[in-house]
Amino acid sequence: MSRFVATGGLVVAVLLWAGPAVQADVVEKIPKEGVKALNANDFVIKAIESGHAEVKFSQLAKIKATDAKVKEFATMMVNDHEAANKKLLEQARGLKVGVVVGLNPDKRRLFMDLGKRSGADFDREYVRIMVEDHEKAVRMFESYSKSGAHEDLRTFAKDTLPHLKKHLKEARGLAARLKKGT
Repeated sequence: MSRFVATGGLVVAVLLWAGPAVQADVVEKIPKEGVKALNANDFVIKAIESGHAEVKFSQLAKIKATDAKVKEFATMMVNDHEAANKKLLEQARGLKVGVVVGLNPDKRRLFMDLGKRSGADFDREYVRIMVEDHEKAVRMFESYSKSGAHEDLRTFAKDTLPHLKKHLKEARGLAARLKKGT
């Protein structure tokens, strides 16, 4: 179920049923090349959305993955992203930003598709998703850590970035290993 954090003042709600328009606007601000700096609200919304998706996908992988290294990676993802999400939600309270935490429609479809897979096919697809999502997250966090307007969020982005880069490196290593079939 979704969790709602509200603190009064300016409230930005990413509603699951109304999410595509809001989320598409935020996603468009994170192109593959040359990331534009997000404003603080957009950064919080996108980072929480991304972190929550990492947890949900990885919780599924902890159950369904067949490769021991993939399960180990999924456990690390859940632990690291839950901790980062908690810190970021605290930042959202400080900014008086409310966020509905849930999967956007595209992620929900991807999650449902992943849930239908099994065996090595599941493992490869989960890892592919983790590589893609972490590439986007690294770009977004790098951009915000360099040019974000909110100092505490810039610090959060800078402190979180090494963990995201580690996740990306490990996900790419797993993807290469799974591709070889070893």
